Amino acid sequence: RLEEARAMLEEKALELEQMRTRLVQSEADADSRRIELVAKQTALENLNDQVGDYSRSSSQIRDEVEKARDEARENQKQLKAEQRNSAQLQAQLNRTQKQLSELEASLSKRERDLSRLRESSGSEDRINSELTAQIVEEKSRTVELEAKLAQATLQMEALLSDASNDNVQKAMESLNSEKQRLENELAATAAENARMKAMLDSASRVRTEDWDTERRENAVLRERMNDLAAQVTAMTSALEGDSSRISAILASAPKASRSQERKAAEKTAGPRTLADRIRALQETARQNKTG
Repeated sequence: RLEEARAMLEEKALELEQMRTRLVQSEADADSRRIELVAKQTALENLNDQVGDYSRSSSQIRDEVEKARDEARENQKQLKAEQRNSAQLQAQLNRTQKQLSELEASLSKRERDLSRLRESSGSEDRINSELTAQIVEEKSRTVELEAKLAQATLQMEALLSDASNDNVQKAMESLNSEKQRLENELAATAAENARMKAMLDSASRVRTEDWDTERRENAVLRERMNDLAAQVTAMTSALEGDSSRISAILASAPKASRSQERKAAEKTAGPRTLADRIRALQETARQNKTG
């Protein structure tokens, strides 16, 4: 029985040792699982952080995408507006260029008319010279007739003072007839003289009025052409944008002094040079845009 008890005891001791071994192994496995669990928890926390970062980044990206879309839509609207403005400006430029061409043609026609007027004026000058010569001739004839009339009057007075002359009656009749003839001729000469002088004065007045009218109309045409040329240049510069060579040319062009601007304003109520006209148009456009 003692042997049996010892054998049982040894068996139990072996089982206990095995259980202790399993327990140690289980503790080791538990420690390993705990470590693995902690690592997995740490990884899970990291994943959660990354998910949070990704969520925040995704939200930020969505906001930026939406903002970019809004900016794209606004830029598209501005582009369409600029395209409409550009089309309107191009149409206005075409109309202004057409007006400028029409004014140039009108000015050329007026210059041809002015040339013909100068030629006509030369003919009128010759006619006026001829009329003047005729007037001088008629004045000389008038003086001659007045002298003859005075001589006839003296002869008549002499005959009247000599009552003894038998031929007084015949002489009187002859002198009266001569005097009447001279008076009639003198009256006709004076009338012709007055008529030619009136013609000369009328031709000179008409020619002066025509010249003045032509000069005024040509000056108005040239001023309008200068304004249209400034508008065409300003609109071309606006169409070309900041890279336009016109802007560089304007920047290098000298500006009119205040005294020159005052003199120009007194003459034409505006700047005289093309550069000053363009600057004035651009300044007006900027004021209208900001206003």
